[in-house]
Amino acid sequence: MSSSNHSVPRLVQKSMSKLLLISKSLENDSMNIEGFEDHYGFELQEIIEIQQAILRTHLDTVVPVKGGLD
Repeated sequence: MSSSNHSVPRLVQKSMSKLLLISKSLENDSMNIEGFEDHYGFELQEIIEIQQAILRTHLDTVVPVKGGLD
């Protein structure tokens, strides 16, 4: 997922939307969460990628890149 393709507010909205979808699904299935990783693994991986893109965008715009590691 490229951070240059999306603005941070759009990425935050997408992440929140996916979390809300998972939350509502869990409410409907609160007594049976067996296979959670199989059922929600893809969505959770997408959320992680979105959060990484937000962090990269934030770091690219807020933290100046210094030359070298010395």
